Amino acid sequence: MRKLALCILLFPAQALAQEDPIEAPPPQQPAQEEAPPPPKKPSNPLGFRFDGGYGTRELYKLGVTGADLGLGIGPQIGDSAAVWATPRLYIGSTENGLSLWSGRVGAEAEWVLGRFRLGAGLGLFLIGVHRAVRSETLLSYGFDFRAATRFDVVKSDDLAFFIRAALDGSAEIRGGGVFWGPTIGVGVQIDSAKKP
Repeated sequence: MRKLALCILLFPAQALAQEDPIEAPPPQQPAQEEAPPPPKKPSNPLGFRFDGGYGTRELYKLGVTGADLGLGIGPQIGDSAAVWATPRLYIGSTENGLSLWSGRVGAEAEWVLGRFRLGAGLGLFLIGVHRAVRSETLLSYGFDFRAATRFDVVKSDDLAFFIRAALDGSAEIRGGGVFWGPTIGVGVQIDSAKKP
């Protein structure tokens, strides 16, 4: 009887020992998360600029005084550079009372240093001088070079009020004269998009 009870107790243990061990299910791979798409690079803001000021010029050793007005349109490239298409108009008169005007078209590049900017540009110009004796205007044309610096007195992401100083020089092709001088003025710049 004891042997029978012992066999009954040992038989289930032997049966369990001979059964295949239960295999654990393989670990599940974590779901691959898709990487978010890279953020779109913001476009460079397109700037619009208007400035005006008082300018003195010299033409064939005659002193000229008048107003220098300019427009600008162009993008800011990164945080340290800007380029502009820049039509300008100068309206003045000589010491002898002869009225004159000069129109210039060209491009400028600026190096941006925080609130300060240093720039230079090239272009073409057309000048007209009204003769006092006859009712006619003498025209001439040539190449224009300018250098400028500006300081942003008020500046935000999309608006700036600035003061500007420039030196402009234009060389006539026909007469060989040089029309040049400094300008001091103020202006405003509006950007069409905010910087990121």
